[in-house]
Amino acid sequence: MQVWVDTCGWAGPYPLVRLAGSRIAAYVHYPTVSSDMLFRVWKQTQMYNNANTFSRSMPLAVLKVVYYISFALFYGFLGSFACCVMVNSSWTYGHVRQLWWRSRLSSPAIVFPPCDVAGLAALPIERPERPLTMCSIAQYRPEKNHRCEALTSSCALAMTH
Repeated sequence: MQVWVDTCGWAGPYPLVRLAGSRIAAYVHYPTVSSDMLFRVWKQTQMYNNANTFSRSMPLAVLKVVYYISFALFYGFLGSFACCVMVNSSWTYGHVRQLWWRSRLSSPAIVFPPCDVAGLAALPIERPERPLTMCSIAQYRPEKNHRCEALTSSCALAMTH
């Protein structure tokens, strides 16, 4: 294999892939660990990645911070095996640049997902009134916060009536 293209951003196999003689191109959508995660644990904020057990106990929070820092360092080391790093947003860029060792030497390229907006730009501003329909397609993961999205959508729909 000449080039290994990773589109998940999970850097675990990178050292083995490099040992096998391949170069690695990574397109990262969401880093496995981020400084946001570290910050939430440090501030003892309860969230999907920081249960009450940890957020209410300083000793457990400190242990978890040590674990996250260790994991972030290891993740950064693994990411250093990639020869070409691309990210899908400025948010991901900041985290990968901060965590992946190699990206400190050469910046990741931001490659936004393809999205043709020409059709949207051609729509008239004034349109006939009709019922609004909303559709949300996403993975079901805690960090997606579907409850918040549902509440926000409900409020937006209520404002139109």
